[in-house]
Amino acid sequence: EYRNVIQIDPQNAKARYKLGLAYLRMGMLREAYGEIVKTVEIDPKMLEARNQLGSLYLLSGDSAKAREQADAILAQDAKNSGGHLLLSNISLRERKLDQAIEESRKAVEGDQKLEAYLHLAGLYIMKKDLPRAEEMLKAAVAVDEKSLKARFALAEFYLRSGKRDLAEREYVEATKIAPNDANTFMTLGNFYAAVRKPEDAEKQFQKGVELAPKNALLRIHLGN
Repeated sequence: EYRNVIQIDPQNAKARYKLGLAYLRMGMLREAYGEIVKTVEIDPKMLEARNQLGSLYLLSGDSAKAREQADAILAQDAKNSGGHLLLSNISLRERKLDQAIEESRKAVEGDQKLEAYLHLAGLYIMKKDLPRAEEMLKAAVAVDEKSLKARFALAEFYLRSGKRDLAEREYVEATKIAPNDANTFMTLGNFYAAVRKPEDAEKQFQKGVELAPKNALLRIHLGN
């Protein structure tokens, strides 16, 4: 579909960017890179494309070119979360943890607060500052209390910290947030299995199977 649009209008930046993202999802990095480079050439103000391009440069190990994209983003939008998170990841690649944290804290001021808080939590865990990591994870949940991603991240943190009761609370809350999502029950079931509560685990897997009868993974868990 996007290829057809580009054949008609080669300068269509949005179509090229969407095609680049499609290539990324298929793992075709070289093709994705080509389309995203062209996108930025056509429309230098498309900051999302610049962010993706910077991430591809960083993935290839070219921190200098990644930084060029981050600087270009922030020159147009000083509070752009994506630009600051890109700089944070560059700093992390350069083993500058404090600088990575500083950039992530700036990212919190932009539009991607939830992602920025989750990123910060990971950085604080690397720094072994667990109280601050917990604070950031709670902040992520506060940004969007219905975000399963944030909720599961906090639950996993509690589980790894040995706070099983708090972990259980978050996993249970996830099933209330998304009562029709079989994966929330599978995740809760996995938690119960991990803490050696097989009967509770079986109940959750059964609920998951009722919601998604064709889910083979759930049936395997239930069988085990």
